Amino acid sequence: MVYVVDYDIPSTGNQARRIAFYRAVHRLLKEHYGREVKLSSQSCYFTEDEKLAKEFLELVSRYSNRCNLYKAVKVQ
Repeated sequence: MVYVVDYDIPSTGNQARRIAFYRAVHRLLKEHYGREVKLSSQSCYFTEDEKLAKEFLELVSRYSNRCNLYKAVKVQ
C-alpha cells in the first residue's frame, strides 16, 4: 500500500508562510528518515508509512486547506 498526500501551497501571497511550511516539512522528514529528503515539485508526497502520511497531511493542513490523503495500490 502506498499513501499519497496531494497538496497545494499557493505561490502567491505570504512568502514567509510558504518558507515556514517547507522548513517544517524538511524538519518532519529529517526526523523520520534521519537525513535530508528531497521533495517532488509536483506537490505530492508518497510513502508506504501510514503514520508518516497522516503526520504530513496534518502539517500541510496547518498551511493550506487544499490537501488530500489517498491510499494507492502499486500496479507493477
